[in-house]
Parts: sequence; structure tokens; C-alpha cells
Amino acid sequence: MPPQTTPSRKQTIRQVTAELDGPTALDDLIDRVAQLHPSRAKNPRQSIRNDLRWDHPGRDFVFLDAKTILPVRLALKGVRFRIRLDRQEVQRGVLFVQPAFDYFLSRPVEQATFVDDHDQPLPARIAKFSVEVEDFLIGRHTLELVAIDLGDWFRAHRIRAKDEVLVTILDWEAARFHLEHEPAHRRRKNLIAQQNRALADLFYDLMEETHDERIPIHVAVPTAYARLPTARDYPGDHWMLVIEEDERVRSTGFEIMPADQMLPFERMMLIDATETAVREQPFTREQGRQVYRFKASSRYRKRERIIEIQGKHTLGDFDNMMRDAFNLDFMDHLSEFTRIISRGKSKRPREIPYGSLNPFGGTAAAKVRVAGLEPGAQLLYVYDFGDWIEHRLTLERIDPPERGVTYPRSMPMAKQKRRQS
Repeated sequence: MPPQTTPSRKQTIRQVTAELDGPTALDDLIDRVAQLHPSRAKNPRQSIRNDLRWDHPGRDFVFLDAKTILPVRLALKGVRFRIRLDRQEVQRGVLFVQPAFDYFLSRPVEQATFVDDHDQPLPARIAKFSVEVEDFLIGRHTLELVAIDLGDWFRAHRIRAKDEVLVTILDWEAARFHLEHEPAHRRRKNLIAQQNRALADLFYDLMEETHDERIPIHVAVPTAYARLPTARDYPGDHWMLVIEEDERVRSTGFEIMPADQMLPFERMMLIDATETAVREQPFTREQGRQVYRFKASSRYRKRERIIEIQGKHTLGDFDNMMRDAFNLDFMDHLSEFTRIISRGKSKRPREIPYGSLNPFGGTAAAKVRVAGLEPGAQLLYVYDFGDWIEHRLTLERIDPPERGVTYPRSMPMAKQKRRQS
């Protein structure tokens, strides 16, 4: 007889989660796991809490709020979503597994079951197609697509281009789905728009709840649907389309992040870009004349200056002033301004880079005007991406221009204090 092994804490958590029949207080779950899996750790409850927050969300359960969890099998039971069919799917009578069923499948698609309006299994088989695609990183290559062949069902319903398939998750663990055909002319646009807005707001809120504005998609999707009160009503568009059409967020394929932020490799590619990710705020002629007074601090030389620049001036002008004020080379090295937006205590500030600045010009960021910032605005100025020389800037106030003064200008902090007195 083989020796019995003690279940790991992860296995214990999954065992306890599988026994839950509804929303459960996080502390109650911790108590149950601690009883079944005793630990000699200095703070065993905190260890369990850390595991629950980092290893299991989206896979075993979701957080309905900070103190309440719900198993994924219950969170997704009865949830409805729609699949917008493309031309190839209609012609071939198939549903491509990706992206339609991404994060809705708990097991391989070969083990999934699809039923009709009478709860009868649909004749379906798995088909694979090879297509040529172009990728800006790796060039042209062959991609294998996995699809669910539902040719008989497509023909019986006379499914045409622009029609859609409505999917209901009957059993997430067993991968059992109900399929319903919706002709294009029956699409209820107003209800879909309402559902899309509600789901988009949930994705945005989930992203904002995180420390660094990054939430894994495998966590975000089931959590958003669990928190959506109308998730079992007439469905909105697929979650991926909802994210694509929301100007606040974007998907990297693995996580959801702010739409106005770039990944490191994207920032590198923008060195010679002709566009900037930050839109210039419209301003009046009078606003363009106003003087923006920044306190600038160098972390490299422990030096502080006052920079005064008018709203009509550009980041290129600001860059020149920073180089002059802090004795930085005008003929070498790239630089960049980044907007820093506080998100509250314990959360990482949002960083919105304006794009790189070349001392010889030619970048879009150099043409963005300063106007539009509010007092208290925080900026990070980095000179030389190799040495990464940081400067912190705070917009202290906005004043009318002084007669006889030429802007932009810089002053030592001491001189600024004497002038104010």
C-alpha cells in the first residue's frame, strides 16, 4: 500500500473552495484552511492570506470585494457572452476557440460540450486551420487556429455574415455551454451598449484597485463578470471588444493596463516616432500667455531651481531650459518628460510618458505645449537614458506674466524666495 501524502496548502485551499456553495468571508476561508493544514509558521494566517491573494484568484475563486470570495464555478455559472462571427467562421461553419472562449474554458476544448435550445448535445468536432499572418516583431509566419466545427448547426440555422452566437456558461467546471443563434437584424444595440459600458467600468475599476494598475486577464475576466449584476441577462459584446473600444484601458494579451501607458519595448520603439501618446490640451490665447512656475529638483546633484515657462511654450523649450538650468549637454543624449499622477496611499502613481526628446528636434513630444496642466501637477524629467539622471518637477502655481520678463527662465530657489518677499 503506497504511503499517504499530506495535501499541500494549495491543494487544501482548492479542496475548501470546492466545498463552498456561495459567497464566503475571506477570514472564514482562512480559518478553514488553517484547521485542515496546520503550520508552524510565525504567522500562519498571513501566509494563507498571501497565497489566497496571489495564487488562486481567477483560477479557483474571485474577490467580490476585499473581504468576500466566490468560487469561479459559481461566479461564471449562467454568465452570457456573444461571439461576433467573421467571414471565415460563417463560410466554414466553425467557431474559432480563440479569442471567443479565452478565459471561459476550464479544460481543453476537446472535453467541452455544446448544447442547443432543447439541452441536446450538438454534433461538434475539433478542427485545425493553418493561416499566414504578419507580425511586426517576427514577420510573416504560420499560425494554427483551433476551431469547433458546427457545420450542421450553422446550416440548420442558416447563419450568415454579421450574425452572432450567444453563449451561456451552463457549467464552467465541466465546460458545458449553450449556444444560441442571433441574426444580425435582431441585435438590440441599446441594451448591448449599456452592457458594454457596465463591463468596461468594471474592468477599469479592477485595474484601479491594484497597486500598479496592472491586472492579469485571467483574474479580471471572471471577476468582472462576477461583479456584473446583469451578466446573466441579454449579453453585451465580447469582453475583448469591450476593452478594445474603451479609451481608458488596453489589453497586452496577458494583463489589462491603462491605455495611455506603454510597455518598455514600445517606449524604445518610440525614440524616432512621429506621434506622442499624450494629447495636447486645447487652450486659449490668454492661457497660452500664463506662466507656469515649476520647482525642479535634481536627484543627481541635489540641486533645486525654479523654472518659469508660458503655456504656449513646448516640451522642446522646457527641455532646453532644463538642460541650461542643470548644466546638461545640449549636443548629446535623449531626454523625456513623464506625467506622474498620484493614485492614493499604498498605490503606485500612474506614469504617462510624453515620448522622447532629441536635442536636435524631430520628435512629436517636442511640439507638445505646456498649457493644460493644473497646479500641483507632478512631472519626472529624465536626461540620458543610460545614466538615467532624474529630475522631479512640481507645478506650484500659474500666474500672469510679469512685464519686461522674457520666458522661459530659471532661477535659484534662494532668489525666488527673495523676489516673493
